[in-house]
Amino acid sequence: MLEACAPAPCLSPEAPLSTALRLLRESRSPLVVVGDESGIHGIISERMPRVTYLLSANVEDMLGTLLQWEHLVQSLPLEPLNAAPLQTTPTGMRFVSGAPAQANDILVTGPMPENPQALLEQKPAAIIIVGPMPCPTLTTQHETPVFAYQGSAFAFCASLGGCIPCSNAMETNFTTIMGDEILSECRDTIARTEYGLLVTDDSGQLHGLVTTQQLAAAPRRKVALVDHFERAQSIKGLEEAEIFAIVDHHRIGDIETSEPVDIDCRIWGSTASILFARCKESGLIVPPAKAKLLLGALISDTLLLQSPTTREQDRRIAKELADIAGVDLQAFGLDVLRHNDRLLTAKASSLVKADCKAFTHGKHRFLATQIETVDLSALTDERALELETSLESQLSSEDFAMLMITDVLKQVSRISVLSSEATWRRKLIPLDAETINGHAWLAEGFVSRKKQLIPYVLGQIDS
Repeated sequence: MLEACAPAPCLSPEAPLSTALRLLRESRSPLVVVGDESGIHGIISERMPRVTYLLSANVEDMLGTLLQWEHLVQSLPLEPLNAAPLQTTPTGMRFVSGAPAQANDILVTGPMPENPQALLEQKPAAIIIVGPMPCPTLTTQHETPVFAYQGSAFAFCASLGGCIPCSNAMETNFTTIMGDEILSECRDTIARTEYGLLVTDDSGQLHGLVTTQQLAAAPRRKVALVDHFERAQSIKGLEEAEIFAIVDHHRIGDIETSEPVDIDCRIWGSTASILFARCKESGLIVPPAKAKLLLGALISDTLLLQSPTTREQDRRIAKELADIAGVDLQAFGLDVLRHNDRLLTAKASSLVKADCKAFTHGKHRFLATQIETVDLSALTDERALELETSLESQLSSEDFAMLMITDVLKQVSRISVLSSEATWRRKLIPLDAETINGHAWLAEGFVSRKKQLIPYVLGQIDS
């Protein structure tokens, strides 16, 4: 959502409506009313019926409710003509030629009223003289505050609506969305939102505003896909992005692009090896911290260079990365494998999701999860069932799921076929395998999902 998000013009709840209208004309965007500490208060647009009503209503009747004396002083160019302080809070406003004034009203008069003494006898809270050359009788008395407005009566009346604070004009029933939301998932919400969506983060901090006009003009986000060629394995909202590069070492899946892209797909054991090679080919220097990160990924991918997917390039690059990172390759590699071993400690649902990939082959779809351990013998039947049940619960439109728990030191995997249809177990479990609980078996030397498990599964589907 952030790619379509525009900066939101903001103002305080106490800002006058006239300031809001000026900002609306300048920004051509709704405004967000925010407080210093209390976050978002509301939203203002010139298309709001409430704003239109307040600008055209008899604002003098709203004094004491939507409008206070201090709002008039802050918003209008009122010039004090005497030193008399305001003795009471005004409760209304009346024009001399209009309805009879009440005590504590603000009286608005022209520069030369017919009977100025009679105005003072009404005990007004204040008097505002509109126009040039104010009456001397009013300006020289010292009990009632008198102010001058250097403008016409029409301009004064037209300015009153703009004195109302934004807190009394804003719409408080607004819609917010998270900045990481995908545009395609928010189009209906945006279409139903009259003035705009406020984009926030987890803490409610305002990022900006999205309107239908901004949505239509939003540029497509450019993305490079790394370590996958399957649409089901990619990010949310990929269909809205422009893919400009793919770096991978897996089979070519169902990713489609509208234009030619830079593709670097090498038959190596790790995408980390390819990324390091690309850095060297481009003349980039990889710092020690990033070299250590790439080495950890390479070790994880190749099971410390023991996977059948490992190439001579991976071994050479692993040594080079270890030298740059300043670590012992074997010792660091064992630490990585042990650190990745959460077979017995992690929550089952998070463990099976951590490296779960979705695959499509013809009309069939399936999931394949690999969990690595340094001691498969520690896996109990109860823990195995917990992991299998958790992965099977992830199935929706898929036909089956494969769970591959690999002992990286002994080079053996426990492979489970999970499906509500027994035909998939019969199809995918080798005929000569000794099954565990009717749906799993141990496969010696079977350690690579990419090069061993997936090709085997696709071959069985086609057979």
